[in-house]
Amino acid sequence: MGGDEGTHFFSIPIETDAGNTTIHVNSVQKINYENLLDQPMSLDVDYTRKQLYIYNRNTASLEMLNFNPEAGYPNLTLTLLHSGLSRGQVKIAVDWNSKNLYWTDPTFRWLVIQSIQNSSNYKILVYDNLEQPTGIAVDPIHKYLFWSDVGSLPKIERSTLSGNSRKAILSQGIAYPIALDVDIASSMLYWVDSIRDTVERSKLDGTERAIIKRLSHTTFFDITVFTDVVFVTDFDPSLGGIVRLFNKNTGVDDKNVPLIRSTNSHIFCVAFYAPQPTITDHCSSNPCKSICVSESTGPTCLCQEGFVLSSDGRTCVESTGSLHRALVWATSDTICAADIRGIHDEGEYIQTNKTCFSNAGANINWLTVDSHDRTIIFADGNDIYAMTLDGVHTKQLVTSATENVTGLAIDWGDKNVYWCQGQQSGNGKIHVFSQTTRNLHMLISSGLDNPKALNILPLQSTMVWINGRLGDYQIKKAHVHGTDIQTIISGTYLSEPRDLTIDAASQSMYFIDGNTLKSVQLDGTKLTSVDVGVANSILPLKLHSYKNHLIVADTGNKLDVLSFTNSGSTTHSLTTLVAVTDIGVVDITEQQEETGPCDADNGDCEHICIPLGRNRICQCSYGYILESNKKTCSSEPLSDNVMYVSDWTHDKVYQVSLINNAVNALDSSTVDSPTGVLYNSITNRIYWGDSTSKYIQSAHVNGTGYSVLFDVGAYRAHPDRLALDYSTGNIYYTAVASSQLQTGFTGIGVVSPNGFHRKLILEGVHPRAIEIDPSKGYLFWTDFGTTPAVLKRAHTDGTNIVALYTSMVWPNGIAIDRSASVLYVTDGKKNIIYRCGYEANTCVQYFSDPGSQLMDIKLLGNYLYYTAWNKVYITRLHKTNSNDTAKFANNAELGRLDAISLYSSNFLPTNVQSQCSSNNKSCSTFCHPTPNSFTCGCPDGEQLLPDGKTCTSDITTTSSSTSTTTTTTSSTSFLTTTTATTKTTSSSFMPTSTTFSTTSPKIGDDKSNDGKASASQIMYIGAGAGGTVAIVIIVVVIVIVLIKCGRKAHTGARYEHNPQSGLANDGFEHTAEYGDGAVTFRTQGEHPYSVLGNLGGVSHYSWNENTNSTLQDVTNMHAYDTINRISDCPTTDAPSPSSD
Repeated sequence: MGGDEGTHFFSIPIETDAGNTTIHVNSVQKINYENLLDQPMSLDVDYTRKQLYIYNRNTASLEMLNFNPEAGYPNLTLTLLHSGLSRGQVKIAVDWNSKNLYWTDPTFRWLVIQSIQNSSNYKILVYDNLEQPTGIAVDPIHKYLFWSDVGSLPKIERSTLSGNSRKAILSQGIAYPIALDVDIASSMLYWVDSIRDTVERSKLDGTERAIIKRLSHTTFFDITVFTDVVFVTDFDPSLGGIVRLFNKNTGVDDKNVPLIRSTNSHIFCVAFYAPQPTITDHCSSNPCKSICVSESTGPTCLCQEGFVLSSDGRTCVESTGSLHRALVWATSDTICAADIRGIHDEGEYIQTNKTCFSNAGANINWLTVDSHDRTIIFADGNDIYAMTLDGVHTKQLVTSATENVTGLAIDWGDKNVYWCQGQQSGNGKIHVFSQTTRNLHMLISSGLDNPKALNILPLQSTMVWINGRLGDYQIKKAHVHGTDIQTIISGTYLSEPRDLTIDAASQSMYFIDGNTLKSVQLDGTKLTSVDVGVANSILPLKLHSYKNHLIVADTGNKLDVLSFTNSGSTTHSLTTLVAVTDIGVVDITEQQEETGPCDADNGDCEHICIPLGRNRICQCSYGYILESNKKTCSSEPLSDNVMYVSDWTHDKVYQVSLINNAVNALDSSTVDSPTGVLYNSITNRIYWGDSTSKYIQSAHVNGTGYSVLFDVGAYRAHPDRLALDYSTGNIYYTAVASSQLQTGFTGIGVVSPNGFHRKLILEGVHPRAIEIDPSKGYLFWTDFGTTPAVLKRAHTDGTNIVALYTSMVWPNGIAIDRSASVLYVTDGKKNIIYRCGYEANTCVQYFSDPGSQLMDIKLLGNYLYYTAWNKVYITRLHKTNSNDTAKFANNAELGRLDAISLYSSNFLPTNVQSQCSSNNKSCSTFCHPTPNSFTCGCPDGEQLLPDGKTCTSDITTTSSSTSTTTTTTSSTSFLTTTTATTKTTSSSFMPTSTTFSTTSPKIGDDKSNDGKASASQIMYIGAGAGGTVAIVIIVVVIVIVLIKCGRKAHTGARYEHNPQSGLANDGFEHTAEYGDGAVTFRTQGEHPYSVLGNLGGVSHYSWNENTNSTLQDVTNMHAYDTINRISDCPTTDAPSPSSD
């Protein structure tokens, strides 16, 4: 394991005993791949057949490795099972009962099954309504297949093992469920969500969902469950590659080994090599000709791609053959086709297996395909021909244009052929020809200038083309009848567009502009450049969109394939394809004959549309209810005893009942990236900051009456937390500069109820929490960006700043008890709540919550409520009795909760008095109460007149009433535009370079064996690591191997060498060590076994990858809890299938 040493597997014995795991670090065995670039990214096990199944990202293939540690690893050879997968986050799962292998391919947008007994027999099982399928799990006992989709509507789906009875079982509160596993013994589904930072589980029908563990600043990638232990891989920048171990029911970290760590590489995959439960295999007698699936009712026969099932239900007959999904390309005189998998394995599917029709023309420049008739339509100069992909490969003249064709498209529904022309004449025309009636019609005859690159969307009756010439280009669209011509992109944003293609699934158009690839939505929004990985590597001429790929003809040289993967975009080249003039793909699933139930206007669903065959059902996001029309969603706001909380993960503001824990969402589409939240009980409005729009904004609690109070972005900053001065209605907030320029505002600002703003304090690095005591004239805030971090106090006019406490690291929240002049401050690093007076150096530790990463805190009555990023709930804590605690908002659908605001009519006073309560003290704008007086303040850019109360402004204020209530009952927007912005989150799971420390940080106590006899599990752990020069990633794969159950505990040291007879070998060297509560792999100087790495027909190559990493450089470690002993031992007896 390690950079230049390439890829390898490890085996070391592991014992598990009810929350206590022992790893025998002196028994490590390493097995090497020969190819240094190999990258195993997903792994599964067939224990009975002694096989490991591997997805190798480098070769874009599936491999099978003979793996028999009990026999000393004889015959360590790799067998190629399938090549031509994409290089995305492919995951695999084995049905060890029926001997089938399943995988998801997020770039091809499909889910596949393959017979292990005959690797040529594979079938694309699910392909519709998939955006980015990723996680996958097989339950051969209960006969279920599970997979996750991390596209625009993240969800987890379930079907039978043959892909039937498909349904979404989880779609609310899901963000990025990247990996799944089934715990067959408990009939539970487990998964990791790498955006929610969670490990979660539910019953097999999606009910009884619960978060087992939340751990912020992690990037979970894989999961497996064995007995009572969950193993999860995590990319932690401070620890290197690690596997986390914890109890599957409580989430409590393993007492002895909470971490397995690699010092210099990431660990991607984890799987167990252990006995697997079995059940009757209805496929054991080989009843099917191609693929057999053992289901609850008996065997189900499936046919490999290109074949269909015969009437006998067992045998298969050929339908389309090997070119069922084919890449089609043209040169000036030749048309060729090859298996679509060739875009990821050129050697296997293109170099040796392509089909070409030579002498098809002399000047072929445009082609299109009709996948239903399996026909290629192409233009040779001004003649348009058709040629069938199957059967007789002779071309037939369709029609002729009056000059060279400059764009070509087909409506696969009515078989009409569309083309444009006009290059020589300078104006242009768009025609349509009916292949059925042989009639020709001119659709557009005027107003065109050199039209080219015509595309159509038959189901939307829309055509799109490039129009104009240098200096005056446009991209236009119109109805297929030639009416309603509109401009999608004007010449202002175009340089020299050459070609375009449309991804109908995402409503995205990709086009070549000069030497740049760009994308835009069909409505003209979201115009952006497409990163091809390496600058200037592509000189694009033509392009075609297929699934999550862009296939680009690079001028005269090669074909480039851009893959939009979960972790970024990758680019590689097909070097044998030269002088390509146009590209297409034959795939009938990409040319739908009717619109799906959710395709048009989201199926008339306001929130979530779930397709059910040709029908659909509407669902609501979490916190909403579906109204009686079964289409729209609403949220009934709470009026009392309520907590407002911002959800960092899901970008929502929620109400949580303090009575029954009911959760309602703030029904406003303008919530984007909420930071601080604040409820004003007098105006009955909720205020929140936003780190994307950078607004302080507000709405009524029912979501209506939205307005922007102030645009903090005007100061190159965004608002963090908010605090309300009830005596004046002014809102104080912490501001964090969003620009590296010195002009960015960092400090404390204040906004009046009618939107006037004043920079109050200009200092600090990252101020966060803020509170105010207007009756005493004090303002309090924290700054966790300074060294040291600090709690400060000032007068509310920003003067007399005093540092109260500097012995904190991450002071994230402040609660104020005004009646006692006491502050409660959370430290998210030390996980301590401090109780502080209003004077300096009065803070004392009040409460500790190890490992929680404390965030915000607020007081209501006698109780504190606080959020913590590693907790799955909000904690209530008595302000004087730290033993009095309770849980709130313990709802699995909620994400990482941040800022909170509380209200109860029983406790919260609204008649707050201060020095400014009486008539605003005649201050024209701001009145700031101070300890014994007040000061008047002016908006930014204005000065006080000599009277000390009036500002030099031509705006007449209306704050002349005699009560605070009157001055705050009307909140008007400072801005006249209330534009809602959209945040785009780009997730990456592959950093371009990493350095890992060989020093292990302290995780937990080194515990010795207490000498008591106990039932235990002995396993072997195998790991594989892969390195690649191109993107500097080293991959590690973990395999847990069960040897036997019920072994007596040894009485020696807990981590001493305890070799197993079948694994000892001469020349063996130690490659792992225990220390500081974690097992760390060492990777230098070993003498490993070798694995044959030369698989025929598989191309090994490097590729360019551009990623946007979501990994955060957080070096904090968390304390670990303990769990009670559980004395369970696994059994190979299968549980009874559930009835769900």
